[in-house]
Formats: sequence, structure tokens, C-alpha cells
Amino acid sequence: MVLDHLWPIPYQTDPKAGEVIAHAWYPDGSIFPKLEQRGPWLSHMSASTSSVFPANLTGIDSTNTREYKAMVNMLRHRSPAMNAISPEPIVAARLGLGNDALTMMQNGIRRLQHFPQGLFYNIDHWYNLSIYMDSLKKPDISAQRDYIYDERSHYPNKLPAKPFIQAGLETQSIYGATVNEMLLQSNEGKIRIFPAVPDNWATAFTLLARGAFVVSSEIRKDGTIPGVYIESRKGNICRLVNPWPGVELRVISLREKGKSLKFKTEGNHVISFKTSPGHTYLVLPKGQEGMLNQTAFEGSPNQAPKTFFEATLGKTRNF
Repeated sequence: MVLDHLWPIPYQTDPKAGEVIAHAWYPDGSIFPKLEQRGPWLSHMSASTSSVFPANLTGIDSTNTREYKAMVNMLRHRSPAMNAISPEPIVAARLGLGNDALTMMQNGIRRLQHFPQGLFYNIDHWYNLSIYMDSLKKPDISAQRDYIYDERSHYPNKLPAKPFIQAGLETQSIYGATVNEMLLQSNEGKIRIFPAVPDNWATAFTLLARGAFVVSSEIRKDGTIPGVYIESRKGNICRLVNPWPGVELRVISLREKGKSLKFKTEGNHVISFKTSPGHTYLVLPKGQEGMLNQTAFEGSPNQAPKTFFEATLGKTRNF
């Protein structure tokens, strides 16, 4: 009954972005916000994109819909100076826009990752406290951290701006969730691997998917994917979007000495197969079994801080 009485999506045409989704309706039936107010509201889209995240109602399966296209218009025309606790990077990843998600995170790191242990500020407008704001072309980047170095930065009531105010984990957790969504998605009743990776990314993951599956895979710089390793914890039916569309597959039970399993082929390149609790499976192109090699990743302790434009992770030694 509630769903039958929800208002329709308030579409609106923005002169710069094209068709977008507004926030709501006024009692007289007009759309909120009004078109002349659209500029600042375009930077606060959480309400308009909530069907993607956290509601899980819209995703890559909706690519050809009006709603999907309107959300892409909003994401690609949002203000780069509005980041903070906005979940738009997650939304971009959920819609399969890997390059856009990466650009948003890089932009947010430049503006908000202020602290050496990785904490972010939650507010973008700290450059307003800088005494240099009026003399800079892009103060929202270059003067964003002045309060850390210059004691003359202060609030309008003359209280000093101190670096412990508004330091938090919200932005950091949004970006962490974004990376996970770029690598693995299972929010549309199926598992997708690497649904939103940027161009030329080489990476690997082990992540938990809906249905109690632990999924591991790797993508190489040329875009090739050797295979998909799946551990079933509860014995549910596994539905996987074929990473190699048009290619004949094998589903191998590693618990049963490499036995090939039967699987069903559904629409939109989805395969499904039965699993057993605690069993592991390997999905890969038929005939490529001998090409599957385990990649070893190595690391070493950081010996110096890492920097990304204005952002720094770690501190130099003072002893």
C-alpha cells in the first residue's frame, strides 16, 4: 500500500547538466528545488541518488533507464568543492562508473585528507577561515589546510580554528566502501567482479558477497581476468555475471578433485550453479585451465610519508 502511494520521481532539466532528479515536490505540485536554486542543490545529491545507495533499488541493471541517465548527469556535474560526508563516489561505483568514482575520491583526498594518520575533515569550507582566501584563484584547495599552519586562521567570533575540530572517519569509510564496490558487487541478485574499475587498473581482491560467498579474483593491466575463486559458506545457489561474455566456461569444484559442475545460463550473461556449504569453486574460460597461475603480492614497510598532491599520509621523523 505504501509503495502504491509514493510520489513519482521529480525529474527536472538543468541548463548545464541536462535532465536530473530533484529532491521533492512542493504542496502545490511544483518541484523542489526550483530551477533557479538548482546550482547549490546539485552538489547535495544524497536524497536524489538514495535509490542507488543505500536502498539498492537502482544499479548497473538499470543502465538504459531514464533514472540511471539522470543520475549520471548529476554525478558528472556536481561541484568538485562539495565532498565531505556525501556518498556520491559509492553511487558512481554502483552505476559502473569507475573512472568517475576514482576522480571523486582523488578530488576529496586533495581537499579533505588533512591528518597524518589518514583522518579526513568532514567539511569542505575550511578555506573560508584563511586570511589568504580572497587572494587565491582556487582557495578551496590551496588554503584548505591553512588553519594547521597559521594561527591567524580563526572563526568569525575570533576563536582560533584548531585542527581537531571535525576530524572524523566518515569520508574515509565512504572511500573504503567505494573501492569495495569498484571491485565486487552483489546488490542486484547476482555477483559482479570488477564492475567499476578505472581504465588500466591492475588489482586483486578477496571480499564477501551477499549469499555468504567469499569471492577472490584478479584483473591485469590489459583487462584480462584469469579466473574467479568462490567459497560457499552456506550452500546457496551462486549467480555470477560472466566476466568473459560469449566465451564457454567451466565451473570446477575444488573440493571434488576438479570435477566440472553443471550450470545454467540466464539472461544478461548470468550463470548460476548449486553449491555446498564449505566447498570452493573455480570459474574460468574453458581451455584456459593451464594458464591459471597464482600471483604473489609483496609489500614492504613505509620508510617515509606518502604524498598525493596536497595530502600526506604519515609524518617525517623528528628524532
